Amino acid sequence: MVKPTVDIRPVDAAAALVETAVDAVEAAAHTAACVANTAAATLFPSAPKDPAPSTTLTQGQRMVLQTVSMSQISKIDTVEQNFIGTLLLQFRFPGGASDACLSAKGSIKPAFEQGVMPSAEWYGDQIEITNAIGVPDKLAQKTFPDGEDLLMNVRYSGQFFEEMEMQMFPFDCQDLQVNVAVLCRNGGNLPVNLTIAPNLIAQVLPDGFQLKHLWQLMTESDFTPMRQPTRRRTAITPMGADSNAQLSVADEDVGVLVVDTSTFGKGTRTFPALKIRAVVARRPLYYVINLMVPMAAFCLLSTSQWAFPRDDAASRNNIGINCVLAWVGYKFVSSTLTPPLAYLTLLDKQSIFCGLIILFCCVAGTVMSAPEEGDKRADACDRYIFYAALAFILIGHLYLAHVVRVSCRKELLQHHWI
Repeated sequence: MVKPTVDIRPVDAAAALVETAVDAVEAAAHTAACVANTAAATLFPSAPKDPAPSTTLTQGQRMVLQTVSMSQISKIDTVEQNFIGTLLLQFRFPGGASDACLSAKGSIKPAFEQGVMPSAEWYGDQIEITNAIGVPDKLAQKTFPDGEDLLMNVRYSGQFFEEMEMQMFPFDCQDLQVNVAVLCRNGGNLPVNLTIAPNLIAQVLPDGFQLKHLWQLMTESDFTPMRQPTRRRTAITPMGADSNAQLSVADEDVGVLVVDTSTFGKGTRTFPALKIRAVVARRPLYYVINLMVPMAAFCLLSTSQWAFPRDDAASRNNIGINCVLAWVGYKFVSSTLTPPLAYLTLLDKQSIFCGLIILFCCVAGTVMSAPEEGDKRADACDRYIFYAALAFILIGHLYLAHVVRVSCRKELLQHHWI
């Protein structure tokens, strides 16, 4: 016997309608409470009343950044100048739990004629990622009380534009920066006083860093040998930075995250903003083995033409031309690894240096084959050119190693406030 089935879809639809009606009633109650507070303050100044909204037309709403976390960094594209990641922000509204308007459920828009001030979730809707490519995904937004204050968590995921600094490529460090702005105009009807908490918790979670084979996430322990004296800290204010700037490290194994306040916009239309950036260093072994070492090898190989007699111009030219063609091919490959730049990267400088040595050896080998065999002065000059080419190759690459060692440390110290 077949049992009868019961269609529960009407029950679910009725439950959804009831929930919508409850939300509408709560919003109406919130509006009525704000209107009642305003009327009571106007008609009966001395009468007791509920706590007034914390924001007025002249005083900005305080938003304190309490926690910021960056995770799931899954792509760092230096050619397209962008990266993909997830950002978690936690803001604190001081005294917001006792504010009827601020702690209201839902995104309540301001209504100044009725004395209705916006809710905390409305301020959350005004947060915008200004360097996002397209519209970032808002994964979650939640507001909850914490004592007398109100906390709001907002999580974003998306693709963010970042102007990569490629001068030291492939020994470069990059700032993965996310620019966050609150679209409440400074000097407008609802300004926002955006600050950073003294006990800010800022971190890059290494568990979600998916590019460990290509990039190294800079942690507190990576910079410890560069600091004198060595001291573990949770927050410092970098020299020469904004007074509100904070560099926070929650743990030795957690990535370094730099946070500072700024403004978005120009002229009279400016908005409070935050700049949040993580520091990563490229792992250069792939580029050293596959590009820099072969380039240096071709440069050294070009001097092998002196193994042939001075009058054997054909053999010398054959070696020189082959080295030039190999240099051109590797130069083309290296150009595809970086965006079109108006300056030279470290890899470009090494490539150009090797190319000049190869061309010099190619031309010198051909010219020195012109004098007749047995010319002692020509033979001595030919040997001196060979020794000079070897010396230039050795000194040039020793200087390159010195530049890598000194400039990388200088970049970390200056560009990243470490």
